Amino acid sequence: MPVQGEAQVTQPEPVRRFPAPTDKPLRIALVISGAVSLGSYEAGALTALLGLIRSSGGQMVVDTIVGASAGSITGLLLAHALVAGGGTEDEETLWVNETDVELLLKGQADPDRPRAPLSPSLLVEWARTRLTRPSGSPLQRDPVYLVLSVANLQGLTYRMLMRDEAIRADTYRDAATFVVDPDTTGERWEQAMRAAVASSAHAFAFSAVWLDREREEYPPEIVWNAGQKGFWYTDGGTVYNEPFGMALDALYSPEDLHLPPRGPFGENDRVILLVHPHPDDPISAWPPGGQQPVFGQSSLRAFGMQRAQSLYQDLLTLEKYNGRLYWRDRLQQEMEAHGLSDEEWVKELAEEATRDRAWRRALTKKTADPVEQTASAGSTGQAPPPLQVLLDAATGTAGKHPAWVEVVSPDLDPRVKEGTATIAELLAGERMGHFLGFADVRARRSDFRLGYENFRLWWHGDAAGEGFRDRCDLPDLEVPARDWPAGWEPFGNFNLGDVPLGRRLRWGIRLLWRYYREVRALRKRLKSS
Repeated sequence: MPVQGEAQVTQPEPVRRFPAPTDKPLRIALVISGAVSLGSYEAGALTALLGLIRSSGGQMVVDTIVGASAGSITGLLLAHALVAGGGTEDEETLWVNETDVELLLKGQADPDRPRAPLSPSLLVEWARTRLTRPSGSPLQRDPVYLVLSVANLQGLTYRMLMRDEAIRADTYRDAATFVVDPDTTGERWEQAMRAAVASSAHAFAFSAVWLDREREEYPPEIVWNAGQKGFWYTDGGTVYNEPFGMALDALYSPEDLHLPPRGPFGENDRVILLVHPHPDDPISAWPPGGQQPVFGQSSLRAFGMQRAQSLYQDLLTLEKYNGRLYWRDRLQQEMEAHGLSDEEWVKELAEEATRDRAWRRALTKKTADPVEQTASAGSTGQAPPPLQVLLDAATGTAGKHPAWVEVVSPDLDPRVKEGTATIAELLAGERMGHFLGFADVRARRSDFRLGYENFRLWWHGDAAGEGFRDRCDLPDLEVPARDWPAGWEPFGNFNLGDVPLGRRLRWGIRLLWRYYREVRALRKRLKSS
């Protein structure tokens, strides 16, 4: 009970998320992080999702897929299975059977790429036959916005508008974007595949990839060099491993990624689902054992810190963004209730905000924002009321809705929740910088199975709590259960010693020679320059 004169704060009322879709489906926007060989975990989770969508009868669609590194490959295969039909086993085939160090060593050098210790040429050829084959019956007619995070080795320079002058800002983050649907041609799938190969070209093992780019693919703020025809790219996970911000752009500001505008959707129409095989665990003491870290430990740890930090920043921004939307709507409701929407000063400020927006567009040579116009004007095409224009300008939230996020990761596993196992003990391919899964099919099978079962846990829940299907009122939909055959047993405690000795020697010697060869080539290039 507050004392007299004390301010009483009204807490925001909880928003019930995802009521049962009546005449429209529940939309899913996927964010799939980079994972190297843990792409097999992602492949398991996405195979489960594919089975769920197939059984939903149109009650669920995936309309956005944003991936980095291995997440770009798994996301591309999922998009193709959704809109082209067929290929429902492609995730498992590629990430369990094909993605093996022996095939990466047998791959031939691509004449359009520099030489490197490993080559994905055999896997690329396998993917090409899948992506360019005749289409089957699509699982959904809705197009998929496919956004692939790539690291631009040259970098991009922005001129950021600060009222009357521009401030320079450099970045190595870049994106390749595609809209794919049942009518997408084989040539377009080929382009998307090359971009996915660039996104997954881990600099430790694979060579850079050239992508043709046009000035029109970038916003006006980019400084474009005369004669620039494209860039060399490396693994997108290097600079943006969980490209959450790109997903928000694809959903709410698609024109920033040069994607076509979307129709207006409500806040209960979509969930953002992050598939994240190996979240960091700062709760546990580092380094393990509490000893003083050796140089190599701290170096590797520092290399991976940036990846986790980018996801934290995106989620922190999203948290603030959701709160801003809530209070912006509350403010509009209260101002309208007190009759302030028709005040002359509101109309004058709204006109000034409209002129300011037009001035900024002219200064940056941007066209009108079709998404904002559609969302603000509504279905009648009438101009929005002045109060709405003013609050949209003040908050930058025109046409936007709260974004709700769900995560599929090994954190869902009961053994992790109960503290009887760590994530590292469940994932078989996570050692050696997440490369170990390439060494043995048993590791990839184990991680694929873990991803599939973690997705089922997310959807169905466990004995301790409800699953997401209960929160979105689709209780009759089920992820198909699988009977795992012999050889698919969990193998989380996998390490290099579990790989047969002859196999280790065979590819170990070849890898050492190839890395030595590349060091010699680098020294020669440095001397000549």
